[in-house]
Order: sequence, then C-alpha cells, then structure tokens
Amino acid sequence: MKTLNGYRQQILSGKATFEQLARQYSQDPGSKNQGGELGWATRGTMVKEFEDEIFDKLKKGEISQPFKTQFGYHLVQLEDYERSYTSTFQGVRAKVLDQYREQKASEQVSALAQQLAIKLQQKESMAKAASELKLKVENTPWFTQNAGLPGVKDSSELTQSLADLYVGEWKGPLTLGDNHYFFQITQAKDQALSPEGLNKARPIALARLVGEKQDQWLKAFLDDQRKKLKVKTYLN
Repeated sequence: MKTLNGYRQQILSGKATFEQLARQYSQDPGSKNQGGELGWATRGTMVKEFEDEIFDKLKKGEISQPFKTQFGYHLVQLEDYERSYTSTFQGVRAKVLDQYREQKASEQVSALAQQLAIKLQQKESMAKAASELKLKVENTPWFTQNAGLPGVKDSSELTQSLADLYVGEWKGPLTLGDNHYFFQITQAKDQALSPEGLNKARPIALARLVGEKQDQWLKAFLDDQRKKLKVKTYLN
C-alpha cells in the first residue's frame, strides 16, 4: 500500500508517468508491457471491486487510491470513457428497413444482371433479352471514346470502356452513379482520328488483331490435326 501511494504521488507530481511506473513495477503480465494499458472495459467483465472503482468513483484523467481485489492491490488511471447507448426497435426501425431494402435491391440487381448476361451470351439481342426480363431499353445518342455520353455527367470513363467493342458485342453491368447498365453496340461509324488519337488507338487495335489471328490459326491447326490423327479434342 505504501509503495502504491508512493507511485501515485510520483505521477501526480509529474516525476513519472503511469506508463513508466507500470512497465517497471507492475506484476500483471497481461498489461505490464503495455504500460498498464487494459483497453476499453464494460460493466460485467471485471470483478465488482474493480468496476466500482473505475465506473463509480473516477472521472476522466483521475488516478484512484490504492484498492484491493481478490487478485491483489491496484492503482488505476481512467484515461477516457464513453456512455453506453441502448436502442429500442422503434429507434432503429427506419435504419434497419433502409438496410434491408438496400440489400434486397442489390440482390435483385445481381440476379437480373446474371440472367441478362446469360441471354446475351446465348446471342439474344439486347431488346429481346431485356423485354423478357421486363427491363427498360434505350438507345443512346452517338458518342465518342473520350467525350462521354451526351447529357450524362461523368460518363467519359464509361465510354472509354465501350470503345473496343464491335457491332453486336456487349458489356455489363457497368455502374454510373447509383445505376447499373448493360450496353450493346448496335451501330458504329468511322471517325477520322487525329495523329494523337491514332497513336493511342494503334496498340489496342493491333493487340486485338493479333489475338484474333492467333485464335484463327489455332483453330485451323487443330482442325488439320483432327484430320491427320483422327483424334477428338475438347476445343471447338
């Protein structure tokens, strides 16, 4: 007790900090190396004598008098506290409903996107697939890769992602604001590129052309091998 009182006086006089003394003299292996730090505590998690001291007697920043529990003598400093908040169903009802609606909407969007993607992969037109799923179809105005959709804010990144599609190809779902879209290219027209635009587009076009040629060569090679070796392959 005299020793703890002495430690308390050193802290109050500024000769030492609680952390310094705890690291040097504490006999609690769980908190000694943390400078006595116990972290946040709630009622019902510690012995009664300890809780009575920290919850009922101390204010923020105060240091307790030495006190005893079944685990020995203690000196405690209350660094901070937060008041508990107990909510009622009525109090959180609106928030819970909003979260539920948001989750269900997200699940519905995901399910519709999956169904639409399957139909488009099966070569259905966008108009037919959307009609079967009761989705709205709109035709966009003409757009270019870097200008974005006319009248649609912050859509330049979206049009850039559509620039490498050919007529009939599709991509989605793509997010714009709070909405999700599928796009299918139905028409395209040539547009003269500036030298800068041509230099930028050339590597993309070349990579795609090389990829297509490689696919064609591989298919032709396998077809030839089937004829020569009379074997079955799993690549159509």
